[in-house]
Order: sequence, then C-alpha cells, then structure tokens
Amino acid sequence: MSFESLVVQRSQSKDDDTKHKLHLLNCKLEGEHENIPVSQYFTSQLQLSNNKAPNSSDNLKVSFRGRPLNGRSIKLPNDYFFARANKSENGNEIFVNEISDEVTYWNLDKLPSDNDPIPKVIEWLKVSSDIHAHVQLED
Repeated sequence: MSFESLVVQRSQSKDDDTKHKLHLLNCKLEGEHENIPVSQYFTSQLQLSNNKAPNSSDNLKVSFRGRPLNGRSIKLPNDYFFARANKSENGNEIFVNEISDEVTYWNLDKLPSDNDPIPKVIEWLKVSSDIHAHVQLED
C-alpha cells in the first residue's frame, strides 16, 4: 500500500505525558486503547532489578495486569527515532503522534538481553551504517 502523504502532528502540551513514554509489550489489548496514561498506570509501578541509578543496561520490573514483566530502556543512535503513528480514516495518510529516541521494551518470560529483537535492531543500525559508509580507496 502506498500513502499519499505523511502528516506529523506533535503535541504542544508541556505536561509529563509528552516526555518519553514509549513502551513495547508483546500483547494485544482489546478495545480502543490509543492513549493510555502510562505515568498513572504503568511507570508509577516501575522497580529496578538492582539499587543503582537507572541506565540503559539496567533491568526494570513491573507488573501489568497481574503478570510480572522484565524490561530495559534502549536509546537509539543519533539521527534515528521511534514513532507512534496511526492511519487516517481513509487510509491515505499516516499521522505521527509521538517521536522519541528512546523506548522501553518488556519481556514476559525472560530477562532482557542483547539477543532480544530491539537490541538486535540497534546492532543492525550500527552494522548497516558501517556497510554503507563511504570508503576512500588509496591509489
């Protein structure tokens, strides 16, 4: 399917929910759940697996609908970002509702590792950048 246009809509609100709140969960929620207040129902319950200050290598814990989740926050390299988008009603436009260079991904049955899909994407971005980089040949 080809799209006629890409429309970027950025929120002008300065409240806390406009900051990084992208979470990837491998699940399906029934009903209309376009804008869940993450700070109220999710991040307020976050716990670190250790007692250090949080960074991208720290494992996070949370309970979602009674199930324990293990997660990790990942920051993308420069010039890359995650986007949360929706199609228009006629299906010809994509509206980007949120852009972030960081995401938190969650596993239900295992601790986060470098073998998870999101860290593999980050690794591929670095490899593909090197593959496509200009190389100066010596004479």
